[in-house]
Amino acid sequence: MSVVRPVCLRGAVPSSILALLFAPSVAGAACTEGAGTQEVTAAVERAEGAFGNVDIEEFNAATDAMAALLPCVNEVIPRNTAASIHRMQGLRAFVDRDPERATQAFAAARTIEPAYRFPELLVPEGHPVLRDYDAIPIDAPVVVEIPKPAGGYIQVDGRTAYERPTAWPVLVQIVSDEGAVRDTAYLRPSDPLPQYTVEEKVSRPVAAAGTDTVGGGPEPVPVTVGPSVPIAALGGVALITSGVMYLVANGASKAYHDPSTAYTELDGLRSRTNSMQVASVGLAAAGAGIGVTAVVVGQW
Repeated sequence: MSVVRPVCLRGAVPSSILALLFAPSVAGAACTEGAGTQEVTAAVERAEGAFGNVDIEEFNAATDAMAALLPCVNEVIPRNTAASIHRMQGLRAFVDRDPERATQAFAAARTIEPAYRFPELLVPEGHPVLRDYDAIPIDAPVVVEIPKPAGGYIQVDGRTAYERPTAWPVLVQIVSDEGAVRDTAYLRPSDPLPQYTVEEKVSRPVAAAGTDTVGGGPEPVPVTVGPSVPIAALGGVALITSGVMYLVANGASKAYHDPSTAYTELDGLRSRTNSMQVASVGLAAAGAGIGVTAVVVGQW
């Protein structure tokens, strides 16, 4: 077994974090104290150095420590650190001979820092890691929605977002309105989100037809806007009858003024002309009024 070399950390580090950093295997260890991004960065640097030195035992211990620290992180992780975490997860999967997990983690890192290339001292040219690093296209990711929390916001790989890709892992943090990190989780594509209270979606209710209240009662019947057919037909009959009466009155008037008409017929022609004219005008007015009523009612 190789000797674990100590790592110089900036600032005071809780003893529980040091125990995690130098434990041979800490996967699944419970958080007894919070951790900051400084401790995560130290674990990443330790893992990079071990991989470059081909010290697999040290590398495994460092990546185990990094994985155990993540659930304890109580600070918002910046994007460059999130990319480094994904790269170390990819290298660990490569060492574990898990190409699917390796290519997924590398794809996640590339979405954050697409221009990044491993240093030659860490991954020399021609190393098989480079083949896995670019294996998954990242141009058109398929994503799923992340529900908004009832309070605060969601950080995905170091930025506020409410969706996650389905083809590679993400580093998710749930942050309160005050900026306190409630939960930090490294999620593979099939892993569920941490538990949190989801923001309730309030939809604006629609009042039922003919009421001022919401919900209940039968569904409103669709109404076709337009003139009432029965009323419009009645108005049309009145106008047609008025026209016929007008023609009768006009014919009686012509006969009345015809010199050849017998004197004994004049009284009857005059009476017919007057009555038909009055009836024609009355029916015309009634027909027009009925037509207006048909439009105002406006229902079939």
